[in-house]
Amino acid sequence: MYKAILEVDGKVYSLSSININTYNRGSGYDPSPNDLSLVFQIRTTKMDQFIWNWISTPDVAKKNGKIKLIDIDENVVLKTIIFENGYSSSYNMNFYQNNDTNDTSITLSASKITIQVSSVAAATPGATKD
Repeated sequence: MYKAILEVDGKVYSLSSININTYNRGSGYDPSPNDLSLVFQIRTTKMDQFIWNWISTPDVAKKNGKIKLIDIDENVVLKTIIFENGYSSSYNMNFYQNNDTNDTSITLSASKITIQVSSVAAATPGATKD
């Protein structure tokens, strides 16, 4: 079984989904901020003030952080997605009736996104190294 976590400014959040978008315009072209973006979903029982301040501030708040994909059966980090100067370009919140949780989907643009694959991930049956 796997889980994904977000680590930013010493805080850790459990993620329910992640999408990574990278686009290479080629040499000679300036990148667009949306060329490097992550969309991830945090499920919480209440809105965390740190996350709320990061995504909703009128001033763009840029942060560095990591998203880790972890094999919880083996207690091993399989992939680490590192973002630099990440900021929320949009967010979407879902609230559920008769449920104590909410989902916050955050679109994060970054100046740089790096994906590191553990050597353990490549050796896992059925896995492929990126």
